[in-house]
Amino acid sequence: MRDYIIGSFNIQHLNMTKDFKTIAKIIKRENFDIIAIQESRSKLAIESIVTELNPKLWTYACPPGNEEYAFIWNKKRLRLLELPRNKENPQIINSYHYRRKSGEIKLVRPPYVGYFTAQGLPGGCNFDLRLINTHITFSKPKDATVDVLTARRNELTVLSRDIYGTVSDRVLGSKRSIFTVLLGDYNLVLDNDGPKILKDGYTYEIKNGKEMQFDQKYKTSLKKLNDSENQSNIKEDILEFLRREKYVEGSEDYYSRNYDHFGYEKTLKAKYKIKCTRVEAIDYYHGTNKFKNYLDKISDHVPIKLVLTLK
Repeated sequence: MRDYIIGSFNIQHLNMTKDFKTIAKIIKRENFDIIAIQESRSKLAIESIVTELNPKLWTYACPPGNEEYAFIWNKKRLRLLELPRNKENPQIINSYHYRRKSGEIKLVRPPYVGYFTAQGLPGGCNFDLRLINTHITFSKPKDATVDVLTARRNELTVLSRDIYGTVSDRVLGSKRSIFTVLLGDYNLVLDNDGPKILKDGYTYEIKNGKEMQFDQKYKTSLKKLNDSENQSNIKEDILEFLRREKYVEGSEDYYSRNYDHFGYEKTLKAKYKIKCTRVEAIDYYHGTNKFKNYLDKISDHVPIKLVLTLK
């Protein structure tokens, strides 16, 4: 059985200006079975990616309105589960508890949750894949009574304490092995060894006393160029930027922060082999300008990948 490969990708302001061929190439060559998208601004843009992938093999879902999420998956590997009472799947989750005294408020971007299972074709297996696609706030919400970093932490607390456990514990039909993951752009740098945020050891509650494992240790958001679009010698400007940032080809100096993560129950490591990495998506372009080409044509983030193997 081939591993199940799950991706998460913040495609900055995803609209019709993006390089859909290269985005599709990344999804194919990285062997993703499913990828969660953040910052989707256009259903037509998602459809354009699927067109490049091949609609006979790939499909998608995105919510109505301005929630800016999407899922794209391989139809031969995965299918959506039917939820009871004809509830929508995937769905935006707006229902959760919050504690106003500690500054918890309604999530700026409520998560987009999808319930998937193996298609049943060769290579399939009897398990549920439950994805909580999230994009934690970057700026301080206008009605927040706390600073922006605490507002981000509070959102992660709500996501893990109230939403993760509810999604993971939900009973759907026959008994299957369940893998639930909170994936996306957390806008937080996390300690990968446990539920702590670096620098001050901030911790938060997990439903029913369960512990979360946060994975994906590599930096994924990109350094930004100074405004150079109106300068005539773009190549020299990029070279100067790279020199100024002490850039070395193939090093992490493309990157500024580690905001993109996977989060899941620690106990799941006993059931599955789990490996999380960053995708070196910049290398899908070539030449001196590949860094700027990637920033301009795709995103200021690179995708992250979780390889899931059932034991």
